[in-house]
Amino acid sequence: GNPGPGGYGVIIETSPGQYQTLGGHDPATTNNRMELTAILVALQQVPGAVRIVSDSSYCIDALTKWASGWQRRGWVTTEGKPVENQDLIKAILALLKGRLVEFTKVKGHSKGATDDQKLNILADAEAVRQRDLAADGSPKQVAIASTAKPKAGGKIYLVLTLRDQVLHVFYDWNETSTFMRGKANKQRAAKNPAEARAIAQEWGVEDQLNALLG
Repeated sequence: GNPGPGGYGVIIETSPGQYQTLGGHDPATTNNRMELTAILVALQQVPGAVRIVSDSSYCIDALTKWASGWQRRGWVTTEGKPVENQDLIKAILALLKGRLVEFTKVKGHSKGATDDQKLNILADAEAVRQRDLAADGSPKQVAIASTAKPKAGGKIYLVLTLRDQVLHVFYDWNETSTFMRGKANKQRAAKNPAEARAIAQEWGVEDQLNALLG
């Protein structure tokens, strides 16, 4: 259903012909939130100029056509209703500032005639796999850059890192080192959710953390 269990998939071209797959899921979400989350994760993982390929007209239009009007009206629609998914949209807009980002629309559920369509099919397959995990009772795991799982009773709840004002979260220091490779501007471990939010607030990236963890 929509809302219901959902997943997202991201395919990142790390070098010509080489790709990285990322994904996450939520047992209670919507298609639009998962599509937006995929874009958010892609922008977090790829620094500098980037081309975003998506089959979601809603996402592309929201970010390139509608967002400026929503911002001017205080994040309400022309009907005076609160803009849906504004937490994710705000987090994405923050990552778009000061960088060249091109959005390319592809037809959903195509047969893969072009390279973009073929990669979109792979992303869709990962999204379906993640959705099935959510439907099977797996807890929410959305926009976490780590592949590790939280350790029950562990001393660390999350490791927060900041690189060029982009927030990344991990489950332990080993994962942090693997992904960040010494390039984080700031990093700190949090023992619980409240401490994580306090750190994010201190760094001025609380909106990003809210979008990541819900």
